[in-house]
Amino acid sequence: MNTITKTATEDTPEVNFNELDSSLKISGRSMPEDAISFYTPIIQCIEELHATGFSLKQIDFHFEFLSTSSTKQVMKVFQVVNEINKTKEVKVNWLYDENDTNMKRTGELLLKLVQFQMSFSEVSAG
Repeated sequence: MNTITKTATEDTPEVNFNELDSSLKISGRSMPEDAISFYTPIIQCIEELHATGFSLKQIDFHFEFLSTSSTKQVMKVFQVVNEINKTKEVKVNWLYDENDTNMKRTGELLLKLVQFQMSFSEVSAG
């Protein structure tokens, strides 16, 4: 089975696919030099999993910072999830640090471009 895990760096988020509960978590700072190269394998993994009948059940996004180029790639992830949600439900969670209204607003703006539901949760920054 094709899965993906990436360790966080100063410029890239942690990506962790948990095969046991079919969940994906992307968290941290996302400002890679080449956002397309960073996010393309994640998008391909989600698509390949779905094509084999093994779709994700949950995706959690928790960004400390999201560059413009990363936002465009996260939108591509949203588009794939939007397609999957036509046949199988994927629970999507947008977590943001306490009082980080900019990151909450980013999630709200992205959500306006798709047709699935997403929960928003403020988390303690500690």
